[in-house]
Amino acid sequence: MVKKFSGSDIDPILDIWLSASIKAHDFIEASFWESQVENMRNIYIPVSETYVFESEQTDEHTGHQEYTMCIGT
Repeated sequence: MVKKFSGSDIDPILDIWLSASIKAHDFIEASFWESQVENMRNIYIPVSETYVFESEQTDEHTGHQEYTMCIGT
């Protein structure tokens, strides 16, 4: 399911953004990207038009629905 970003999505979005930024820009120290997390949280993500994709599946061990979040802007 694709849905518009809501405030409760921010932590997974930031985790994905940080991981992707470090991998995509490995020529820049990871500490730089880590220092930008609060700017992303408070400035950039809130003013961007961001959508998240949640895929559902059933956890084989518990039988409960399991959601995986990915980001796209």
